[in-house]
Amino acid sequence: MVKVESQADALVVTLNRPDIHNAFNEHVIAHLTDIFTNEVPRASSAKCVVLTGTGKSFSAGADLAWMQKMVAYSKAENLHDSHRLFDMFHAIYKYVTRRRRLLASHTTHRYGDCCCCCIVRSCPLPVIGRINGAGLGGGAGLVATCDIAIASHEALFGFTEVQLGLIPAVISPFVVRKIGASAASRYFLTGERFDAATAKSIGIVLNMASANHRHAATHKLISVWFAPLLLVGLVQQVCQTTEELDAAVAGVVQQIAKAGPQAVRLCKTLLHNVRDTLRDLALL
Repeated sequence: MVKVESQADALVVTLNRPDIHNAFNEHVIAHLTDIFTNEVPRASSAKCVVLTGTGKSFSAGADLAWMQKMVAYSKAENLHDSHRLFDMFHAIYKYVTRRRRLLASHTTHRYGDCCCCCIVRSCPLPVIGRINGAGLGGGAGLVATCDIAIASHEALFGFTEVQLGLIPAVISPFVVRKIGASAASRYFLTGERFDAATAKSIGIVLNMASANHRHAATHKLISVWFAPLLLVGLVQQVCQTTEELDAAVAGVVQQIAKAGPQAVRLCKTLLHNVRDTLRDLALL
């Protein structure tokens, strides 16, 4: 259901259910969680992780057959399944509040060996999404967990849960953090699908009109100096052919491999903290 293989400097994780568009059920969820919780930390030679899918789709999200079984579940069983699904996304995204506080408490000090090692140990490898086709529902949520996502121009995205009478509750923290509340509102509420070019362009737009006079200067500072950090799309690059997609992913892997591994891991945590801090300021 999920293949794992080492390729040069990357650990390649491939969703392998092409007959049902790489949809995930409880077994895929458990396998992915185990991979990112246990196998990735032990991959000493890997500099990053590449997450992709087999066939024409990246992932269609939750397996409908699995969802139909959940109709008969009790409330406790549904909550348990939801927690397992969240744990899978969290294992990939690896964003822990404790780590955030730890980094924030040391941003104005020189990193000591103990503090630095603690953060590095708890920080995951960068995850590069090789988005080979459609990412819908939870599949689009997987894209949002990637640090860098490179998509085929044929890729299609959508948070389509509402069209099935559901809500994208589990993936919402990761998606909103990636594309912002404004874009998330549109695509969560409508369930409409969008192409790779749109996925590259959507991001946060600071609502200057909502800022009161007391915080106008803060909002202006953020919009002028820090907007580039906040304007992150669901994907960062769109490729026209499979060959171009593979070359782009390989190029990013090579660049990451040249850098110091501890510095790369620490930078990932730092970027999460900077973006969240700026968003907090923007909402003052």
